[in-house]
Amino acid sequence: MRRLIAENSKDMPENRLHFSVGSKLLAATVILLLAVIGFLSSSAILLLREDKQAYIYQSQATQVAMSGASFVSSAHRALDTLRVTLAGVSPEHPLTAVQQTLIQTTLDNQLELTHVRIGWFDEKNASFSVLSQVQRKGVLGAPANLETQWLQTLVADLPQKGVGFLNLSSVGGAATLGVLLADRASTREGRTLVALGEVALADYASQVRGMKLTLATRAGWTLFDTDPSLMYSRRNIADDVLFEGARKSKLAAGAGEFHDESGRFLGSYSLPGLDLMALTRVPWQQAMRATYTLTEKFIFLGGMAIGLGIILSLFFAKSLTHPINQLYDATRQVAQGDFELRLAVESRDEIGALTGAFNDMSQQINGLIAEKMKNLKMQNEVAIASTVQQTLMPKAEFQSDWAEIHGLYRSASQCGGDWWGYFEAQGKLVFMIADATGMDSPAPSSRLRRGGAPASWSGSPTTIRNLVFRPRRFSPSQTASSLRRPSEKST
Repeated sequence: MRRLIAENSKDMPENRLHFSVGSKLLAATVILLLAVIGFLSSSAILLLREDKQAYIYQSQATQVAMSGASFVSSAHRALDTLRVTLAGVSPEHPLTAVQQTLIQTTLDNQLELTHVRIGWFDEKNASFSVLSQVQRKGVLGAPANLETQWLQTLVADLPQKGVGFLNLSSVGGAATLGVLLADRASTREGRTLVALGEVALADYASQVRGMKLTLATRAGWTLFDTDPSLMYSRRNIADDVLFEGARKSKLAAGAGEFHDESGRFLGSYSLPGLDLMALTRVPWQQAMRATYTLTEKFIFLGGMAIGLGIILSLFFAKSLTHPINQLYDATRQVAQGDFELRLAVESRDEIGALTGAFNDMSQQINGLIAEKMKNLKMQNEVAIASTVQQTLMPKAEFQSDWAEIHGLYRSASQCGGDWWGYFEAQGKLVFMIADATGMDSPAPSSRLRRGGAPASWSGSPTTIRNLVFRPRRFSPSQTASSLRRPSEKST
Protein backbone atom coordinates (compact mmCIF):
# COMPACT_ATOMS: atom_id res chain seq x y z
CA MET A 1 0.00 0.00 0.00
CA ARG A 2 2.73 2.47 0.94
CA ARG A 3 4.70 1.60 -2.15
CA LEU A 4 1.59 2.23 -4.26
CA ILE A 5 1.06 5.61 -2.56
CA ALA A 6 4.69 6.52 -3.15
CA GLU A 7 4.41 5.56 -6.84
CA ASN A 8 1.21 7.58 -7.23
CA SER A 9 2.82 10.57 -5.52
CA LYS A 10 5.43 10.71 -8.27
CA ASP A 11 2.67 11.33 -10.80
CA MET A 12 1.15 14.13 -8.75
CA PRO A 13 1.94 17.69 -9.92
CA GLU A 14 4.53 19.35 -7.73
CA ASN A 15 3.44 22.58 -6.03
CA ARG A 16 6.32 24.94 -6.59
CA LEU A 17 6.82 27.88 -4.26
CA HIS A 18 7.02 31.05 -6.32
CA PHE A 19 6.72 33.51 -3.43
CA SER A 20 7.30 32.05 0.02
CA VAL A 21 5.65 33.19 3.23
CA GLY A 22 8.97 34.55 4.47
CA SER A 23 9.36 36.65 1.33
CA LYS A 24 5.82 37.94 1.68
CA LEU A 25 6.40 38.78 5.32
CA LEU A 26 9.66 40.53 4.53
CA ALA A 27 8.09 42.45 1.65
CA ALA A 28 5.12 43.45 3.80
CA THR A 29 7.44 44.64 6.57
CA VAL A 30 9.59 46.66 4.20
CA ILE A 31 6.53 48.21 2.53
CA LEU A 32 5.04 49.05 5.93
CA LEU A 33 8.30 50.59 7.10
CA LEU A 34 8.63 52.55 3.89
CA ALA A 35 5.06 53.79 4.20
CA VAL A 36 5.39 54.77 7.87
CA ILE A 37 8.84 56.33 7.58
CA GLY A 38 7.93 58.00 4.30
CA PHE A 39 4.74 59.43 5.79
CA LEU A 40 6.46 60.65 8.94
CA SER A 41 9.44 62.06 7.04
CA SER A 42 7.25 63.74 4.44
CA SER A 43 5.01 65.22 7.12
CA ALA A 44 8.01 66.45 9.11
CA ILE A 45 9.67 67.89 6.00
CA LEU A 46 6.48 69.63 4.89
CA LEU A 47 5.87 71.06 8.33
CA LEU A 48 9.50 72.07 8.61
CA ARG A 49 9.45 73.69 5.20
CA GLU A 50 6.27 75.60 5.96
CA ASP A 51 7.66 76.66 9.32
CA LYS A 52 10.96 77.65 7.74
CA GLN A 53 9.17 79.54 5.01
CA ALA A 54 7.03 81.39 7.54
CA TYR A 55 10.13 82.18 9.59
CA ILE A 56 11.93 83.55 6.54
CA TYR A 57 8.90 85.62 5.60
CA GLN A 58 8.78 87.08 9.08
CA SER A 59 12.51 87.71 9.32
CA GLN A 60 12.58 89.19 5.82
CA ALA A 61 9.64 91.43 6.54
CA THR A 62 11.29 92.62 9.74
CA GLN A 63 14.63 93.22 8.06
CA VAL A 64 13.20 95.00 5.04
CA ALA A 65 10.97 97.13 7.25
CA MET A 66 13.87 98.13 9.48
CA SER A 67 16.21 98.70 6.53
CA GLY A 68 13.63 100.80 4.69
CA ALA A 69 12.81 102.76 7.82
CA SER A 70 16.51 103.46 8.42
CA PHE A 71 16.96 104.63 4.83
CA VAL A 72 13.90 106.88 4.93
CA SER A 73 14.93 108.23 8.33
CA SER A 74 18.27 109.26 6.87
CA ALA A 75 16.48 110.82 3.91
CA HIS A 76 14.17 112.74 6.23
CA ARG A 77 17.11 114.18 8.15
CA ALA A 78 18.73 115.18 4.89
CA LEU A 79 15.50 116.85 3.75
CA ASP A 80 15.25 118.71 7.06
CA THR A 81 18.76 120.07 6.54
CA LEU A 82 17.91 121.08 2.96
CA ARG A 83 14.78 122.88 4.14
CA VAL A 84 16.84 124.93 6.58
CA THR A 85 19.36 125.67 3.86
CA LEU A 86 16.76 126.54 1.26
CA ALA A 87 14.81 128.76 3.68
CA GLY A 88 17.66 131.29 3.79
CA VAL A 89 17.87 131.65 -0.01
CA SER A 90 15.78 134.13 -2.01
CA PRO A 91 15.12 133.28 -5.65
CA GLU A 92 14.90 137.00 -6.47
CA HIS A 93 18.37 137.91 -5.14
CA PRO A 94 21.80 136.32 -5.47
CA LEU A 95 23.38 134.61 -2.46
CA THR A 96 25.26 136.85 -0.10
CA ALA A 97 28.33 135.97 1.97
CA VAL A 98 26.17 135.81 5.07
CA GLN A 99 23.82 133.34 3.44
CA GLN A 100 26.75 131.28 2.24
CA THR A 101 28.18 131.21 5.77
CA LEU A 102 24.80 130.18 7.15
CA ILE A 103 24.57 127.29 4.71
CA GLN A 104 28.11 126.16 5.60
CA THR A 105 27.32 126.31 9.31
CA THR A 106 24.14 124.31 8.83
CA LEU A 107 26.00 121.67 6.83
CA ASP A 108 28.80 121.37 9.37
CA ASN A 109 26.36 120.78 12.23
CA GLN A 110 24.79 117.64 10.78
CA LEU A 111 26.12 114.22 9.74
CA GLU A 112 23.86 113.14 6.88
CA LEU A 113 24.86 115.42 4.00
CA THR A 114 28.38 115.69 2.63
CA HIS A 115 27.70 118.27 -0.11
CA VAL A 116 24.95 120.74 -0.77
CA ARG A 117 24.26 122.50 -4.07
CA ILE A 118 21.65 125.14 -4.65
CA GLY A 119 20.52 126.03 -8.16
CA TRP A 120 17.85 126.11 -10.79
CA PHE A 121 16.31 122.94 -12.19
CA ASP A 122 15.17 123.33 -15.77
CA GLU A 123 12.29 120.95 -16.55
CA LYS A 124 12.49 121.40 -20.32
CA ASN A 125 16.19 120.72 -20.69
CA ALA A 126 16.52 118.45 -17.60
CA SER A 127 19.49 120.51 -16.43
CA PHE A 128 20.69 121.85 -13.11
CA SER A 129 22.35 125.32 -12.87
CA VAL A 130 24.39 125.68 -9.66
CA LEU A 131 24.11 128.93 -7.74
CA SER A 132 25.98 127.86 -4.61
CA GLN A 133 28.00 124.79 -3.62
CA VAL A 134 29.03 123.88 -0.05
CA GLN A 135 31.07 120.93 1.26
CA ARG A 136 31.01 119.77 4.86
CA LYS A 137 34.29 120.14 6.74
CA GLY A 138 36.35 117.00 6.96
CA VAL A 139 34.82 115.47 3.83
CA LEU A 140 37.22 114.66 1.04
CA GLY A 141 36.34 114.45 -2.59
CA ALA A 142 34.39 116.50 -5.07
CA PRO A 143 30.64 116.35 -5.42
CA ALA A 144 29.15 113.76 -7.78
CA ASN A 145 28.51 114.52 -11.41
CA LEU A 146 24.96 115.23 -12.47
CA GLU A 147 24.15 113.43 -15.70
CA THR A 148 21.31 114.60 -17.88
CA GLN A 149 19.86 111.10 -18.35
CA TRP A 150 19.34 110.79 -14.60
CA LEU A 151 18.02 114.30 -14.20
CA GLN A 152 15.35 113.42 -16.75
CA THR A 153 13.89 110.93 -14.29
CA LEU A 154 13.01 113.86 -12.03
CA VAL A 155 11.10 115.90 -14.58
CA ALA A 156 7.74 114.22 -13.95
CA ASP A 157 7.77 114.16 -10.15
CA LEU A 158 10.04 116.83 -8.69
CA PRO A 159 8.02 119.97 -9.60
CA GLN A 160 4.79 118.33 -8.41
CA LYS A 161 5.95 116.48 -5.28
CA GLY A 162 8.75 118.83 -4.31
CA VAL A 163 11.02 115.89 -3.35
CA GLY A 164 13.21 113.71 -5.52
CA PHE A 165 15.99 111.14 -5.24
CA LEU A 166 18.91 110.24 -7.48
CA ASN A 167 21.45 107.43 -7.46
CA LEU A 168 24.74 109.36 -7.65
CA SER A 169 26.98 106.28 -7.15
CA SER A 170 29.74 105.75 -9.64
CA VAL A 171 32.03 102.85 -10.36
CA GLY A 172 35.10 103.06 -8.15
CA GLY A 173 33.45 105.55 -5.81
CA ALA A 174 31.34 105.30 -2.68
CA ALA A 175 27.63 104.65 -2.71
CA THR A 176 25.94 108.03 -2.76
CA LEU A 177 22.31 109.10 -2.64
CA GLY A 178 21.15 112.40 -4.08
CA VAL A 179 18.30 114.08 -2.20
CA LEU A 180 16.52 116.99 -3.91
CA LEU A 181 14.15 119.48 -2.32
CA ALA A 182 12.29 121.90 -4.61
CA ASP A 183 10.84 125.27 -3.66
CA ARG A 184 7.69 125.00 -5.75
CA ALA A 185 6.74 128.60 -4.91
CA SER A 186 9.79 129.81 -6.79
CA THR A 187 8.97 128.19 -10.10
CA ARG A 188 9.57 130.64 -12.97
CA GLU A 189 9.16 129.76 -16.69
CA GLY A 190 9.78 126.05 -16.20
CA ARG A 191 12.60 126.55 -13.73
CA THR A 192 12.46 125.68 -10.03
CA LEU A 193 14.84 126.56 -7.23
CA VAL A 194 16.21 123.27 -5.90
CA ALA A 195 18.58 122.26 -3.09
CA LEU A 196 20.56 119.11 -3.83
CA GLY A 197 22.26 117.25 -1.03
CA GLU A 198 24.47 114.16 -1.17
CA VAL A 199 24.17 111.38 1.42
CA ALA A 200 27.02 108.90 1.82
CA LEU A 201 25.63 105.34 2.09
CA ALA A 202 28.83 103.59 3.21
CA ASP A 203 27.64 103.15 6.80
CA TYR A 204 24.20 102.08 5.64
CA ALA A 205 25.71 99.51 3.26
CA SER A 206 27.70 97.98 6.12
CA GLN A 207 24.52 97.69 8.19
CA VAL A 208 22.61 95.75 5.53
CA ARG A 209 25.55 93.61 4.48
CA GLY A 210 24.47 90.01 3.97
CA MET A 211 21.02 90.96 2.74
CA LYS A 212 19.87 91.13 -0.83
CA LEU A 213 18.26 94.53 -0.47
CA THR A 214 17.04 96.93 -3.11
CA LEU A 215 15.73 100.47 -2.56
CA ALA A 216 13.97 102.10 -5.48
CA THR A 217 11.60 104.89 -6.34
CA ARG A 218 8.00 104.16 -7.22
CA ALA A 219 8.95 104.64 -10.86
CA GLY A 220 11.38 101.71 -10.55
CA TRP A 221 14.71 103.57 -10.49
CA THR A 222 17.26 101.89 -8.24
CA LEU A 223 18.66 104.08 -5.47
CA PHE A 224 20.56 101.45 -3.54
CA ASP A 225 21.34 97.75 -3.96
CA THR A 226 23.61 95.46 -2.00
CA ASP A 227 24.69 93.98 -5.34
CA PRO A 228 27.36 96.37 -6.70
CA SER A 229 26.62 95.44 -10.30
CA LEU A 230 23.01 96.54 -9.85
CA MET A 231 23.97 99.51 -7.68
CA TYR A 232 26.20 101.16 -10.24
CA SER A 233 24.09 100.23 -13.27
CA ARG A 234 21.20 102.35 -11.92
CA ARG A 235 18.80 100.13 -13.81
CA ASN A 236 15.04 100.41 -13.73
CA ILE A 237 13.30 97.47 -12.05
CA ALA A 238 9.72 98.34 -12.97
CA ASP A 239 9.34 94.96 -14.72
CA ASP A 240 10.61 92.95 -11.72
CA VAL A 241 7.98 90.54 -10.36
CA LEU A 242 8.66 91.48 -6.75
CA PHE A 243 8.52 95.19 -7.55
CA GLU A 244 5.25 94.74 -9.44
CA GLY A 245 3.79 92.83 -6.53
CA ALA A 246 4.83 95.56 -4.09
CA ARG A 247 3.49 98.36 -6.31
CA LYS A 248 0.11 96.65 -6.80
CA SER A 249 -0.24 95.74 -3.14
CA LYS A 250 -2.49 97.83 -0.92
CA LEU A 251 -0.49 96.85 2.14
CA ALA A 252 2.52 98.65 3.54
CA ALA A 253 4.47 95.38 3.77
CA GLY A 254 4.21 91.85 2.50
CA ALA A 255 6.04 88.63 1.59
CA GLY A 256 5.56 85.77 -0.82
CA GLU A 257 7.06 83.25 -3.19
CA PHE A 258 8.05 84.49 -6.63
CA HIS A 259 9.51 83.17 -9.88
CA ASP A 260 11.59 84.97 -12.46
CA GLU A 261 14.26 84.15 -15.01
CA SER A 262 16.79 83.56 -12.23
CA GLY A 263 14.59 80.97 -10.58
CA ARG A 264 12.46 80.61 -7.51
CA PHE A 265 12.88 82.93 -4.54
CA LEU A 266 11.19 84.23 -1.40
CA GLY A 267 10.63 87.99 -1.49
CA SER A 268 9.49 90.65 0.95
CA TYR A 269 8.71 94.31 0.45
CA SER A 270 8.03 97.38 2.53
CA LEU A 271 6.76 100.87 1.75
CA PRO A 272 8.70 102.96 4.29
CA GLY A 273 7.52 106.33 3.00
CA LEU A 274 8.63 109.18 0.71
CA ASP A 275 7.17 107.12 -2.16
CA LEU A 276 10.09 104.66 -1.91
CA MET A 277 10.11 100.87 -1.92
CA ALA A 278 12.38 98.49 -0.04
CA LEU A 279 12.69 95.02 -1.50
CA THR A 280 14.57 91.96 -0.29
CA ARG A 281 14.80 88.47 -1.73
CA VAL A 282 16.37 85.14 -0.83
CA PRO A 283 16.90 82.36 -3.39
CA TRP A 284 14.80 79.28 -2.65
CA GLN A 285 17.78 76.97 -2.37
CA GLN A 286 19.46 79.27 0.10
CA ALA A 287 16.28 79.80 2.11
CA MET A 288 15.58 76.08 2.35
CA ARG A 289 19.17 74.99 2.91
CA ALA A 290 18.45 74.00 6.50
CA THR A 291 15.35 72.13 5.36
CA TYR A 292 17.35 70.22 2.77
CA THR A 293 19.97 69.35 5.39
CA LEU A 294 17.31 68.02 7.73
CA THR A 295 15.70 66.19 4.81
CA GLU A 296 18.98 64.40 4.11
CA LYS A 297 19.23 63.49 7.79
CA PHE A 298 15.66 62.21 7.76
CA ILE A 299 16.43 60.10 4.71
CA PHE A 300 19.60 58.76 6.32
CA LEU A 301 17.85 57.93 9.59
CA GLY A 302 14.92 56.47 7.68
CA GLY A 303 17.28 54.27 5.67
CA MET A 304 18.91 53.08 8.90
CA ALA A 305 15.48 52.33 10.38
CA ILE A 306 14.46 50.41 7.26
CA GLY A 307 17.73 48.43 7.30
CA LEU A 308 17.27 47.59 10.98
CA GLY A 309 13.66 46.66 10.30
CA ILE A 310 14.72 44.34 7.46
CA ILE A 311 17.28 42.60 9.69
CA LEU A 312 14.72 42.13 12.48
CA SER A 313 12.14 40.98 9.92
CA LEU A 314 14.55 38.36 8.60
CA PHE A 315 14.99 36.88 12.08
CA PHE A 316 11.27 37.05 12.79
CA ALA A 317 10.37 35.60 9.40
CA LYS A 318 12.85 32.75 9.89
CA SER A 319 11.39 31.89 13.30
CA LEU A 320 7.91 31.97 11.80
CA THR A 321 8.53 30.20 8.51
CA HIS A 322 10.91 27.51 9.78
CA PRO A 323 8.14 25.37 11.30
CA ILE A 324 5.97 26.09 8.26
CA ASN A 325 8.75 24.82 5.98
CA GLN A 326 9.04 21.74 8.18
CA LEU A 327 5.32 21.13 7.79
CA TYR A 328 5.61 21.59 4.03
CA ASP A 329 8.47 19.08 3.79
CA ALA A 330 6.55 16.70 6.05
CA THR A 331 3.50 16.83 3.77
CA ARG A 332 5.71 15.89 0.84
CA GLN A 333 7.05 12.89 2.77
CA VAL A 334 3.53 11.85 3.76
CA ALA A 335 2.50 12.13 0.11
CA GLN A 336 5.32 9.65 -0.65
CA GLY A 337 3.96 7.14 1.90
CA ASP A 338 5.92 7.93 5.06
CA PHE A 339 3.10 7.98 7.64
CA GLU A 340 5.31 7.28 10.62
CA LEU A 341 6.84 10.77 10.43
CA ARG A 342 6.60 12.82 13.61
CA LEU A 343 7.45 16.51 14.00
CA ALA A 344 8.65 18.14 17.20
CA VAL A 345 6.25 20.75 18.61
CA GLU A 346 8.50 23.74 19.35
CA SER A 347 5.90 26.38 20.23
CA ARG A 348 2.54 26.76 21.88
CA ASP A 349 0.97 29.03 19.30
CA GLU A 350 -1.18 28.24 16.27
CA ILE A 351 1.79 26.76 14.41
CA GLY A 352 2.53 24.44 17.35
CA ALA A 353 -1.13 23.37 17.41
CA LEU A 354 -0.98 22.77 13.65
CA THR A 355 2.14 20.63 14.07
CA GLY A 356 0.43 18.54 16.75
CA ALA A 357 -2.64 18.13 14.54
CA PHE A 358 -0.38 17.02 11.69
CA ASN A 359 1.20 14.36 13.91
CA ASP A 360 -2.26 13.11 14.96
CA MET A 361 -3.38 13.04 11.35
CA SER A 362 -0.32 11.04 10.27
CA GLN A 363 -0.90 8.56 13.10
CA GLN A 364 -4.55 8.11 12.21
CA ILE A 365 -3.74 7.68 8.53
CA ASN A 366 -1.13 5.07 9.46
CA GLY A 367 -3.76 3.16 11.53
CA LEU A 368 -6.33 3.36 8.75
CA ILE A 369 -3.84 2.05 6.23
CA ALA A 370 -2.93 -0.88 8.54
CA GLU A 371 -6.60 -1.72 8.95
CA LYS A 372 -7.12 -1.40 5.22
CA MET A 373 -4.22 -3.76 4.60
CA LYS A 374 -5.75 -6.30 6.98
CA ASN A 375 -9.12 -6.10 5.24
CA LEU A 376 -7.49 -6.47 1.84
CA LYS A 377 -5.64 -9.56 3.02
CA MET A 378 -8.86 -11.13 4.28
CA GLN A 379 -10.68 -10.27 1.06
CA ASN A 380 -7.90 -11.89 -0.95
CA GLU A 381 -8.16 -15.07 1.13
CA VAL A 382 -11.92 -15.18 0.73
CA ALA A 383 -11.58 -14.62 -3.03
CA ILE A 384 -9.14 -17.51 -3.25
CA ALA A 385 -11.49 -19.76 -1.25
CA SER A 386 -14.40 -18.76 -3.47
CA THR A 387 -12.38 -19.58 -6.56
CA VAL A 388 -11.45 -22.97 -5.12
CA GLN A 389 -15.07 -23.63 -4.16
CA GLN A 390 -16.29 -22.80 -7.64
CA THR A 391 -13.80 -25.20 -9.17
CA LEU A 392 -15.04 -28.02 -6.85
CA MET A 393 -18.68 -27.57 -7.80
CA PRO A 394 -19.98 -30.01 -10.46
CA LYS A 395 -21.58 -28.98 -13.67
CA ALA A 396 -25.02 -27.55 -13.18
CA GLU A 397 -26.47 -29.70 -15.98
CA PHE A 398 -26.27 -33.50 -16.17
CA GLN A 399 -28.22 -35.76 -18.47
CA SER A 400 -28.02 -39.48 -19.15
CA ASP A 401 -30.26 -42.15 -20.58
CA TRP A 402 -32.07 -42.63 -17.35
CA ALA A 403 -31.37 -39.47 -15.29
CA GLU A 404 -31.35 -35.69 -15.66
CA ILE A 405 -29.90 -33.18 -13.13
CA HIS A 406 -30.45 -29.43 -13.09
CA GLY A 407 -28.52 -27.74 -10.28
CA LEU A 408 -28.37 -24.13 -9.10
CA TYR A 409 -25.93 -23.01 -6.44
CA ARG A 410 -25.91 -19.42 -5.24
CA SER A 411 -23.99 -18.49 -2.13
CA ALA A 412 -25.38 -15.86 0.21
CA SER A 413 -21.87 -14.48 0.62
CA GLN A 414 -18.71 -14.41 -1.43
CA CYS A 415 -17.71 -17.84 -0.19
CA GLY A 416 -20.43 -20.19 1.17
CA GLY A 417 -20.08 -23.34 3.28
CA ASP A 418 -22.36 -25.65 1.22
CA TRP A 419 -21.34 -28.11 -1.41
CA TRP A 420 -23.12 -30.62 -3.62
CA GLY A 421 -22.00 -33.20 -6.10
CA TYR A 422 -22.84 -36.42 -7.91
CA PHE A 423 -21.13 -39.33 -9.58
CA GLU A 424 -22.00 -42.68 -11.14
CA ALA A 425 -20.82 -45.87 -9.65
CA GLN A 426 -21.78 -49.45 -10.71
CA GLY A 427 -24.58 -48.17 -12.89
CA LYS A 428 -25.98 -46.02 -10.14
CA LEU A 429 -26.03 -42.27 -9.68
CA VAL A 430 -24.75 -41.00 -6.36
CA PHE A 431 -26.00 -37.50 -5.34
CA MET A 432 -24.44 -35.65 -2.36
CA ILE A 433 -25.16 -32.43 -0.46
CA ALA A 434 -22.82 -31.22 2.26
CA ASP A 435 -22.63 -28.30 4.70
CA ALA A 436 -18.93 -27.55 5.16
CA THR A 437 -19.59 -25.02 7.91
CA GLY A 438 -21.61 -27.49 9.96
CA MET A 439 -24.85 -25.50 9.90
CA ASP A 440 -28.16 -27.05 8.78
CA SER A 441 -29.73 -25.79 5.59
CA PRO A 442 -32.49 -27.11 3.37
CA ALA A 443 -31.27 -29.27 0.53
CA PRO A 444 -31.77 -28.12 -2.99
CA SER A 445 -34.48 -29.81 -4.92
CA SER A 446 -33.37 -32.31 -7.51
CA ARG A 447 -35.40 -34.32 -9.94
CA LEU A 448 -34.19 -37.43 -11.68
CA ARG A 449 -35.87 -38.43 -14.87
CA ARG A 450 -35.62 -41.69 -16.68
CA GLY A 451 -37.09 -42.02 -20.07
CA GLY A 452 -38.99 -38.83 -19.57
CA ALA A 453 -40.79 -40.07 -16.44
CA PRO A 454 -40.01 -38.83 -13.02
CA ALA A 455 -37.96 -41.08 -10.84
CA SER A 456 -37.70 -41.02 -7.09
CA TRP A 457 -35.36 -42.21 -4.49
CA SER A 458 -35.80 -45.70 -3.13
CA GLY A 459 -34.49 -44.60 0.20
CA SER A 460 -36.76 -43.16 2.78
CA PRO A 461 -36.75 -39.45 3.57
CA THR A 462 -34.93 -40.29 6.72
CA THR A 463 -32.09 -41.63 4.63
CA ILE A 464 -31.91 -38.42 2.59
CA ARG A 465 -32.23 -36.28 5.71
CA ASN A 466 -29.47 -38.21 7.36
CA LEU A 467 -27.35 -37.61 4.32
CA VAL A 468 -28.09 -33.88 4.14
CA PHE A 469 -28.45 -32.81 7.74
CA ARG A 470 -26.23 -35.31 9.46
CA PRO A 471 -23.29 -35.61 7.15
CA ARG A 472 -21.12 -38.62 7.52
CA ARG A 473 -18.43 -40.15 5.48
CA PHE A 474 -19.80 -42.70 3.02
CA SER A 475 -18.02 -45.01 0.69
CA PRO A 476 -19.31 -45.22 -2.84
CA SER A 477 -20.85 -48.67 -2.11
CA GLN A 478 -22.60 -47.35 1.01
CA THR A 479 -23.94 -44.39 -0.83
CA ALA A 480 -25.13 -46.44 -3.74
CA SER A 481 -26.94 -48.88 -1.43
CA SER A 482 -28.63 -46.01 0.38
CA LEU A 483 -29.88 -44.26 -2.75
CA ARG A 484 -31.72 -46.57 -5.20
CA ARG A 485 -34.25 -46.13 -7.86
CA PRO A 486 -37.69 -47.45 -6.94
CA SER A 487 -37.55 -50.25 -9.47
CA GLU A 488 -34.32 -51.57 -8.04
CA LYS A 489 -33.73 -53.46 -4.84
CA SER A 490 -30.93 -53.11 -2.46
CA THR A 491 -27.99 -55.37 -2.93
